[in-house]
Amino acid sequence: MARNAAFSSEIIYFADEIRDIFFKAPILERIAKGYSFVEGPVFKQSNQTLYFTDFPNETIHKWDAINGAEVFTNEGLRAIGLTLDESEQIIAAQSRLRRVAVVNELASEGIVDNIDGKKFNSINDVIVAKNGDILFTDPFSKMLEVESEIGINGVYWWHKLTRGVTVVNDEFSWPNGLCLSLDEEILYVNDTGENTIYKIKKDSTGNFGKREVFANVDPSYGDGAPDGMKVDKYGNVWVTGPGGVWIFDDLGIKQAIIKVPEFVGNFCFGGELRDEIYFAASKSVYKMKLPHAIY
Repeated sequence: MARNAAFSSEIIYFADEIRDIFFKAPILERIAKGYSFVEGPVFKQSNQTLYFTDFPNETIHKWDAINGAEVFTNEGLRAIGLTLDESEQIIAAQSRLRRVAVVNELASEGIVDNIDGKKFNSINDVIVAKNGDILFTDPFSKMLEVESEIGINGVYWWHKLTRGVTVVNDEFSWPNGLCLSLDEEILYVNDTGENTIYKIKKDSTGNFGKREVFANVDPSYGDGAPDGMKVDKYGNVWVTGPGGVWIFDDLGIKQAIIKVPEFVGNFCFGGELRDEIYFAASKSVYKMKLPHAIY
């Protein structure tokens, strides 16, 4: 197997306390390249394998340290975001069929594709709560060349117990990445069109309430916009943005920006010791090792 390319990584620090998360001289390793646009990376702990999409080519790929990168399935159906459920099944936002589905090497099975009989727009990103509920974003995309049946750009909540779906919020211009706080009492959702990350807290009834601005990113730092998003074990919120991946503390104060050579659409945490970051960056996938576990 060919040797992977390694690059010195620049990290812009805004707070000294965040420095301990990284090595003093962090290295980015390019582990895969040659794609149209990679997205949705997710790391499966049980087999130490990274999965990611090349959504313009409607494929899902996999990578591990022994075999390198290879095709997982050619039936990606324009999957963008990927996540894992409580059984480590791959859950995909299949924008071609405008649905959330369970995916394996041979086939996929839809979980939800409509609300009140109306098809979703173009499901973009998806996460699974600890109880198996699924939350996802659904911006309208002209690329699918279909009209919106719903008429909103929404954030949705699929309830595993009832298999029903409800609207969390419909105020976004382009809802994209999303993640939950460690206690799952706060849903973070970014709006790519506004360069803004919002937070939506659960109320006393257990439902998500009104959205509030959590943080903004500054486009002067380079190419990129809010997209993929994760929370680390310290409660910091990580989100793609101008120049790379931005890190905010739980109060929305920016801590650092990890610079990446290509436009970063998404990323995930991984590694046997939970001490690695994988970046889905345009035509390539990069890996960064950390000194300690991050999730």
